[in-house]
Amino acid sequence: MKFILINKQITRTSALNNHFNDVVYQLFNGLYDFAVETVGQEAIDNYNVMVVHPWQFNEIIVKDYAQELKTQSIIPLNYQLNYFAGLSFRTLMPELPVTSPHIKLSTNVHITGEIRTLSEQTTTNGPKVTQILNNIKENDPLFHNINAETIDELAGIHFYNEADATAIKNFKK
Repeated sequence: MKFILINKQITRTSALNNHFNDVVYQLFNGLYDFAVETVGQEAIDNYNVMVVHPWQFNEIIVKDYAQELKTQSIIPLNYQLNYFAGLSFRTLMPELPVTSPHIKLSTNVHITGEIRTLSEQTTTNGPKVTQILNNIKENDPLFHNINAETIDELAGIHFYNEADATAIKNFKK
C-alpha cells in the first residue's frame, strides 16, 4: 500500500472525529514524520495524505496525473506498508498479527462488467453515515440488547479537480 500527498485545494475530505489528516496520521505509525521529512514543516499543512493502491499508483497516478506530479500538487511518499487484498481488489487489509485498519480504495478499474470507483459522495458520506448509525445504536433502546457491531468509516478523501468536473459535464451532454 502506498501513500501520496495531495494539495488540499484539489481534495474533498470527511472524518468521523478530528480532521482528516489527524485520523490518517494516527492510524499509520511514522507516516506524519515521513511526510514532514518529504515536504518540510512549512508546507505540510498545504497537503492531505491519501492511501493509494499500488496498482493505481503504478498504472494511473504516474501516467494520468503526470502534470500534478510535475507541479507537486501530488507528491509520492516513499512510505509503504504490507497490505493485502481481501475478497475485493479494492479492500486492503494489514498483514497479521495486525488486524486494522482495513482500507477501501477507489481504483477506477473495470471489473465484472462495471467500472469500480468511489464517487465524491461515497467517500465523504462514509464517516457521516457512521456517525448516524452510532447515534442510533447508542440512543435507540431497540438496539441496546442487540449484540452486533458496525465497522466505523473513519475518514474519506476524494481527488477533486475542477477541470475533471467540467470534462464530465461536457461528456454527459
